[in-house]
Amino acid sequence: MKVSASFRFITSVAFAVGVVSLAQSSSTSRATPTPQDPGRVRREDFVRFGNAPDVVIDGYVLSVLYRCSRPCVVHVEVLASSALRTGVTIFRRSWTRLKQMDTPRTHPLVLRFPDAVAYRRDYFNRHTVDASDVMLRAWLSHLEGPEEGEGGLHGNGSYHQARARAFRLLGSVPPPLRPVKKHDKCPSWGAELLWQLTNQTQARRCVTESGLVGLLKFPLASTGERFGVIHKFYPFINKDLEHVRLGAASNPRVSLSVWIYLLRWCSSDLCGILHHVDFNNTFGTPLILLTDKGHIVFQVRLTSGVDQAFKSYTALPMRTWHRLDCYIEGSKVQLEVSSVGNKRIKRYSFHFHSAIHFNDTDGYFVIGGDKNMPGISGYFGPIRYHRMEAKKVMNPLYPDWTVTQLDETHRTCEDTRTAVAAFLHALKENEKVTNSRTCQSFYSEMRIRMGSPTCRSAAWSRKAQELYRPLLEVLHAAGPKFLSRLSGLGVRQGTLRLGERVFELVLRRLNRGDPPDFGRVPDLLPLLRLSSCLRHHRAAYLLAVIHLAGLGTPTDTLQGHVYSLMAAQGDERLALMHLGYKHMQGIDGFPKDPRMAYSYYANLGKQTCADRWTVQTTKQYPPEYVLLND
Repeated sequence: MKVSASFRFITSVAFAVGVVSLAQSSSTSRATPTPQDPGRVRREDFVRFGNAPDVVIDGYVLSVLYRCSRPCVVHVEVLASSALRTGVTIFRRSWTRLKQMDTPRTHPLVLRFPDAVAYRRDYFNRHTVDASDVMLRAWLSHLEGPEEGEGGLHGNGSYHQARARAFRLLGSVPPPLRPVKKHDKCPSWGAELLWQLTNQTQARRCVTESGLVGLLKFPLASTGERFGVIHKFYPFINKDLEHVRLGAASNPRVSLSVWIYLLRWCSSDLCGILHHVDFNNTFGTPLILLTDKGHIVFQVRLTSGVDQAFKSYTALPMRTWHRLDCYIEGSKVQLEVSSVGNKRIKRYSFHFHSAIHFNDTDGYFVIGGDKNMPGISGYFGPIRYHRMEAKKVMNPLYPDWTVTQLDETHRTCEDTRTAVAAFLHALKENEKVTNSRTCQSFYSEMRIRMGSPTCRSAAWSRKAQELYRPLLEVLHAAGPKFLSRLSGLGVRQGTLRLGERVFELVLRRLNRGDPPDFGRVPDLLPLLRLSSCLRHHRAAYLLAVIHLAGLGTPTDTLQGHVYSLMAAQGDERLALMHLGYKHMQGIDGFPKDPRMAYSYYANLGKQTCADRWTVQTTKQYPPEYVLLND
């Protein structure tokens, strides 16, 4: 008995290993017998395909090899999925075997598929379906005997409760590459002529269309105001794609990937990252917002017309590139947040009570701010949107050198402003002691005179002194009156005033000659970078012009891009005009994008209109009349 039990155990292990190896093979065909009671089954039941096709072929003769140890029913089905529905049965056949089988039998079966799945679009087949995940499967179920019940199938005859089962994945041929069906009827002469003329016209004007759309391909400077990039989507020219898009309005499957770089959180309660405005001037799906604490708010509109939202407590760090991946599928929204330099991915998902309504051709999309809300303060990186699939989108941070240098420059500037703030704080404390008109005690003076000399450690290391050498030179050259005025200002105002003073110093050195000597430009670049870091954005614009035009220094397009974006983010008017023109013309490495150009021009135009109602000076001049005929 022990030997027999051991033999049965070894046989079972060998059979299990064979099934696992078969499941891991490269072929997609599978045959899986269901475990049975060895005392009741005399022979192994199985079902498998003898010559299963690789792709969907209408009229294909399939051979099904099977064996039943008892009366059974064999089922064959084909399931397919599309952009609108999943797991749809497009073919189903079954037959019954009432006698016991000692040897396997082969049953021929003709596979018949719908015209929309197997054939090309024609006059009678107007709508084709681009099917995916097509699965051919078969299973075997026993008929109950008199001793087991009153008849019928064992269990419910389903695939997962079958005695034996097999499946194979079939490839789907794209609609343009499918064969043309030979119909047993024909249209009238006029209808056929009209159909041919219509198809020829569409073929001439039809362009390659894809559901993947790039909304932004170059970094966008966002000032935190109401001047974003407006993007409008149009229906697909391809009727099949448009049919799928319209059908998915109440069951959407879309994905969106956004890169953002924050210099500070929202000055108000909420600011816009990306939102959809419909024809009724109301917010549609999606509405992605940033809070004043760095959290993300995601709002959608349901098919019932109700707006619902959820908040993800992300607390996005500043001065770091963040990627937001959003997936909308039916009634589910998933948000993935990742950051450069951090391998951890934060995932947030939310299920709404009903399906989400989404129609991207209804209204327009806004990147950043508009008349309804302000935008973020920072930059937008590449943005990619898939109109018909909720899957991972390839969206690398590009151009990589520009965005990396932009991040490094902002971090260096933040360190510089921190050093200036410490200096202004110490200067203000010194002014307090001086203006308080107090004197030290007798013992304090004696300790200073007679005590052992002490030396405090330097506030900055040697590396920091090399980094801030231009700043140290400016502070050393500044007179007592200027430093006294700085101490009376706040940290922000003092930083701005110091940056303006450095920029004025650069202009004086440039204008010493007539004409200006651009050979001095390389020596003045550190001062211009210092002035730019101290939030004098005209210095950043001058740096961009110098690097792009090569004034006194070799042309550096990438540095020109970085300082152009920094100046525009600081709301410098010349930089806004500069970037608007570059994007409108598509020159100097800036991609041609009229939408981005319009966002910069709109900001500039708003400021220009406001200047008309602003008094630029307090000095009045009497008008002088000039007689043209005198």
